[in-house]
Amino acid sequence: MRYLRGLLAAAVVAGAGGLCFWAGHIGASSWWRGAATVVIGLVAWLILTFVVGVIVTGDGEAGCVMYFPALLLVGALIWLVAIDIEVRTGQWQAVTVMDTRCVSTDNGCAWQYRVSDDKTERDLGWIPCGDRGLGPGDHTRLHVDPAGKHRSSLEPCAFTSPGWTTGLRVVEGLWVLTMVAAFGAAVFAEDFG
Repeated sequence: MRYLRGLLAAAVVAGAGGLCFWAGHIGASSWWRGAATVVIGLVAWLILTFVVGVIVTGDGEAGCVMYFPALLLVGALIWLVAIDIEVRTGQWQAVTVMDTRCVSTDNGCAWQYRVSDDKTERDLGWIPCGDRGLGPGDHTRLHVDPAGKHRSSLEPCAFTSPGWTTGLRVVEGLWVLTMVAAFGAAVFAEDFG
């Protein structure tokens, strides 16, 4: 029975990880996608924090210890999956900066650039980018997602480094360690409790 409980705990951790992958695939290019991502992330966090705690200890007290680590694990996995998809599926488009503006925020200034497609000269609108190095007439590239799941970003602000994929693999490894730890804790809980 202990081993079945351990397998169940590991499967529930894997299920929470699957929800995080799904949330990362949804992206946040619109308000409803962002809201869906947050809701799915909260469900994964609740599962990882409380359901696994109940399976392991029988009373859920272990969940209190998991609040913050589970939140970090869920948030990191969702964010890195979304960035990895952006890195792997995005397409580059040559653009010209037509205008710049500073939008006032609580922290000072958020720079936005009005850009146009170099090939068609179509106005692509205002693209936010925290880098102040661009000016009217500058040529740069725009990273776009043809599926529309992620916002377009200018080259200085795009997540295009393979290091993001490496970070994702590290967080995936932490999920596997969490599965093994949940299995072990459920199997040996009676021996130490």
